[in-house]
Amino acid sequence: MTLRNRLRTGLLSIATLGLIASPAQGQPPAPPQAPTTPESPAKPPATEPRLLPWRDRVQPRTLGAALGSMYTIDRGLELVLELHPELADKVKAARERIDRHLGPGRAQIEAIAVKNGTDIAELRKTLITADVDAKLRAAIKADAQATLKPWTTFEQVPALVSVVSLLYSFDAQHEKDPALAIREGVVTGWGGTRTDAYGSLEVLTQLPVGWAVGPNPKGSNIAFRAVSMGGYGDETITVFADGLEVPLSPEQEEHFWGMMSTRTPFEKDGGAVSDYSEYRILDRRAALVTITKTNKLPTYSSRLVIRQTMFLHERWSITVQLMSSASRKDEASLPTAAEVGESMKRFDPVWDLMLASLNLRTKPAEKPADKPTDKPAPTTPEPVAAPAK
Repeated sequence: MTLRNRLRTGLLSIATLGLIASPAQGQPPAPPQAPTTPESPAKPPATEPRLLPWRDRVQPRTLGAALGSMYTIDRGLELVLELHPELADKVKAARERIDRHLGPGRAQIEAIAVKNGTDIAELRKTLITADVDAKLRAAIKADAQATLKPWTTFEQVPALVSVVSLLYSFDAQHEKDPALAIREGVVTGWGGTRTDAYGSLEVLTQLPVGWAVGPNPKGSNIAFRAVSMGGYGDETITVFADGLEVPLSPEQEEHFWGMMSTRTPFEKDGGAVSDYSEYRILDRRAALVTITKTNKLPTYSSRLVIRQTMFLHERWSITVQLMSSASRKDEASLPTAAEVGESMKRFDPVWDLMLASLNLRTKPAEKPADKPTDKPAPTTPEPVAAPAK
């Protein structure tokens, strides 16, 4: 299938009405069914994705879904104005906000579609069918303000947050200056929960628009992971949480911090500590460490720079990590650790925002876990090892 057809298929087959909040529950209704074109069996990529510029890692279907979402919102705003002229000011505000923050990225993606032979006007007509139009009308008639809200705030509906992150990231200004979203007030809430036999820890924070949910393997110690550039960038933010049965005693804490200060735990997996200091976060003693590492994989090599802070909260050991990577086909062509670190500095305001808005909530297990008669003393948590990427 040609790139043009894959893009068109993405527009037709992705759930565009999933972006309309149901007035009753604040959740998207079931998507309309649309015809799809069978695809030929997937071929292995000619180039390792990590070696491509991040924009080239985005699949045509994903680009098509982003455009389809915008065309659905366009029609929705037209219908709100038609059915509820008294909401003209709110429609105008939504239109201006969408054009300001998402217009440049939308233009970039439409340019890719046009370059590959797509007629944008015809594509929009194909997508906004009578059925789609009818469902939009029904949602707006049921509660126009509830339907309009997520289009104005870029929040509430998870699918819309994902689309907004990708469109926002395609703006070259955002790529150069990830803190732009913070200054413009375009931030969203993030969070995740870690649960063990003794209870749970909920981690809440804020990140600017432009980050997408990253992989979180089942059974891992990850509370949540976010990936820059709408999920396709070279930077990740990860919160790790490891629970103990009981909090460490003061003596065990002193031993823990003494072990951390040797830097040895951070270097056991091949990383090199370039900086280590102690400070306080959430009024708790914390370590701030910078680690550099080079990974050699079968098809490429990566240089990693990792900044992480580690602290104890009740019975939990928590690590907040910002990692930036650069990948090349061979190690000799990799940028230096200093160059990767310099590139990562543009994310400093993102790191600062996340730590400043960090909120932790603990909850004991509803049913006490069975405890052994001769239980060992709680073990000392170890720092998170530098991952392969």
